[in-house]
Amino acid sequence: MKRTLNHLSTLLLLLLYIPPLIRLMAVSFSLTLDGYAWLWLLAVCLSVWITADFRHGIFLGLPLSGLLLLAAYRFYDGELVVQLSDLFDKISGAYYERFYAPGSRFVFVNYSESHGLILLFLAFLLASYLSTGLTSRNGRLFFSLTGTVPPFLFAVVVTGQPDPAAVFCVSLFWILLLVGGDRYERDGNRGRSVLTAALPAALMLGAILLISPPSRYEYTREDLSLSRRFDSFSQLVRRWMGLEQGPLLTASPEEMQEGDPNAPAGGGFGPNEEGTLELAGSYDFTGMNDVMLHFQTDAGGYLYLRGRSYGDYLGSGWAEAPEWTGPSSLSYAAQAVRNAGGLGHGIDVRLEILTGIKYLPYYNTEASSLDDRVLMAGGSSYSAAFTELGEGEPALPETLQAEELAYRAFAHEQYTCLPEATRAALLDLAAEAGLDPASPNLVEEVASYVQHAGTYDLGTEAYPSDDYAVYFLTQARRGYCIHFATAAAALYRALGLPARVTEGFLAISRSGANTDVLRSDAHAWVEVYVDGTGWLPVEVTGRSGLMREETTAPPTQSPEPTPEPEPGSPAPEAEATASPSPAGPPEDGPSGPAVGIISPGAVEEAPPAAAAFHIPWQVPAAAAVVLLPAALLPLRRALVLSLNRRRLRQKDRRKAVVAVWRQAVKTAAFGVPVPDEITRCAEKASFSLHEISREELAQCRELLNEQTRTCYAGLSKWKKFVFRYLKCIM
Repeated sequence: MKRTLNHLSTLLLLLLYIPPLIRLMAVSFSLTLDGYAWLWLLAVCLSVWITADFRHGIFLGLPLSGLLLLAAYRFYDGELVVQLSDLFDKISGAYYERFYAPGSRFVFVNYSESHGLILLFLAFLLASYLSTGLTSRNGRLFFSLTGTVPPFLFAVVVTGQPDPAAVFCVSLFWILLLVGGDRYERDGNRGRSVLTAALPAALMLGAILLISPPSRYEYTREDLSLSRRFDSFSQLVRRWMGLEQGPLLTASPEEMQEGDPNAPAGGGFGPNEEGTLELAGSYDFTGMNDVMLHFQTDAGGYLYLRGRSYGDYLGSGWAEAPEWTGPSSLSYAAQAVRNAGGLGHGIDVRLEILTGIKYLPYYNTEASSLDDRVLMAGGSSYSAAFTELGEGEPALPETLQAEELAYRAFAHEQYTCLPEATRAALLDLAAEAGLDPASPNLVEEVASYVQHAGTYDLGTEAYPSDDYAVYFLTQARRGYCIHFATAAAALYRALGLPARVTEGFLAISRSGANTDVLRSDAHAWVEVYVDGTGWLPVEVTGRSGLMREETTAPPTQSPEPTPEPEPGSPAPEAEATASPSPAGPPEDGPSGPAVGIISPGAVEEAPPAAAAFHIPWQVPAAAAVVLLPAALLPLRRALVLSLNRRRLRQKDRRKAVVAVWRQAVKTAAFGVPVPDEITRCAEKASFSLHEISREELAQCRELLNEQTRTCYAGLSKWKKFVFRYLKCIM
């Protein structure tokens, strides 16, 4: 009865701590849990309880736990690494919001719809440690408190208003843990004490929570470096997992003035009152959930919604685009693509925050009086047509070729301007990198070089330099989209290609569905002028965070960009071509995405292909660790039996008889008592000076063998397994 109560009390303590803590973490860090996760969690707690609390439970509980985790892994489609990435980003964002930038609003796009799998694995680790502490003969309180207090505080300190149910359960757990004492004895009264104290302790806690609910608690807000330290740790784990790293903390600027054409589109960058794009400042971390616009289109995939472009490079910023008095060049590329037989699409846009600018996808023929942006004529809604980059070679209609020649001269004169010191430094870098101005693949070569030149980091502070392009490529090697775009545009100019920085939004479109574009979707990229075609967008931002696998089109299709949107400033993955002619995706390793000219709207939605079941190496490694003890059982049995035979056949007959008695006592635990003759001889050897004869020792051995055979014959299959492989009696 005492053992049963002890077992029940251990299970009660596990259930009072593990599920409430997982719920608290889910609430604190905005993680999502589906209904099935609680069933998996209960099953894991039971398997861990069997492993630790029963005498031979480890050989049943460990394989059971391994099977449960593998089944859960398959149930959640193997998204352990994806959910782990979400977990680190959520924790980093929550701590950043609370301690580093109080009042900001953390926005993050989940890579996984549910985080049940990673929380289940975390629950397994915590439950394994806790159950070991609860069944520790010495230091039970120390080990249990050491393993339970830090995780609880780690989660609860973020919210400021912890979940009352979780606080109630964890507090009750600690009270009952103290009631149980510091020692664990299988036949002690610990379980009875814990179960008896459960009801009055629960009533007491309920009264306290009614008088002083957690909603009234307050925590001191202070500037801590905890979030940055954790984010550094998460980047180390991502490298170990083979993922790209980069914090995904996002924020927004203050509300823009309605109708201001110089108002920033979103994110932490944008033009100032004079229309200059300033870089000398850190990213503006404030709330970022505001909806900028809605759109609906018949094109599925990634859409770059172009806002405005900038002109002269100022070192720590970009000036307004130079004035062009002739017809706008913005429609050249669209007409060249349409002339090559590109597929046409339509888009309907409704602005929520007016900036005086139309945000349009490439390649559209919308009329404009300016060369850097398309102005709103009034209202908040508009429609436009755009063309998908097709298989044919883009070429301007003959009626526009003379006009394009005039603008080409203007572009080569105005959009290749750089300070001489900047040009010299960038040409040296280009020579070191092997970038040849005469290369037919110069566009993608430069883009690839810049993408791999730095790490994406929205926490980048202002550079201590008045030449951001050079400093990014030589010293900082860290920044977000505007820094990548600045470095690439300046490098293109140094190599003789007209280029300019462009800002807007990167959004994921589903054909026929309404899409919300947030400020967190703000992005910056580069436009390169291709003679005879016009301005073409080029993605130059390095990958940040986890990149989902995308289905890639065969080389016969038009280039399909596969960027991954980043909160605040997406870092997409696009494909590479040196001209707008179609090309297949280049081979590219995990260190960075493919690069090149973007064809928004080219990604058509298709039914997801049946993915092959893939298990990363971490899963079989964990399974091997769990199942290793079972694999070593035969070896252990052979070693133990060898030692037992040596003890029973040692030359000192007095010690040999005592060894026989000890073996008989082990066998007696399975229901067959120790023979009286063995007990008598053992007492004679231990408490008298008389010698043990050879005949007495031989008789004791024979009686032991008979006891062993009789006992084994009456056992069940499970007890026979324990008898042979766990106790190693025969």
